[in-house]
Amino acid sequence: MKKLLKRTWLGIPIGIIAGTLIGTAVLAALLLSITQHITQTITEPPPPPDYGTITAPDIDLQDLVAGGQSFGGVWPLHVEIVLGPDGAGKHLWLELDEDSLYAEYEVKLVCRVSADLAVVPIGTEVIVDMTNWRTSIPLGNAGTYIFDQFIHLKTGSGWGEASTGFKIAISSVAAP
Repeated sequence: MKKLLKRTWLGIPIGIIAGTLIGTAVLAALLLSITQHITQTITEPPPPPDYGTITAPDIDLQDLVAGGQSFGGVWPLHVEIVLGPDGAGKHLWLELDEDSLYAEYEVKLVCRVSADLAVVPIGTEVIVDMTNWRTSIPLGNAGTYIFDQFIHLKTGSGWGEASTGFKIAISSVAAP
């Protein structure tokens, strides 16, 4: 080993060259271990989409009896949709809950105020009946849409207390 260290390369002893290389490697490793930083970025989750709001109060129909009694009525300015920025271009989804105590059941919305007359003109009708149970209509720009609500129903032959729901939502998919 002494013979190896006494040898020279271009007049410089190999021991000095080896020591310098080893010292440089140790110093570089030490410098890298000290100056390495791990940066962790914590991002807030994106806010939920703002599709807007829908206002549609419950309707209570009293004293309807079995045996084919019919009822029809209109509730002006009953369904109001304030479409948010993320709701633009979505669909107004309408769905009836099935109830076997009704022989006929239909809900019709007629547009009275529209934020986008090119997509939903005034007078546009949307009908949900016992045949399809659901439907949808495309909405345009964000803003306010107001619909008159017409309800027609006829009781069936069965007795009992009937209750049904009419679901209204803003959806990214159209009804089949």
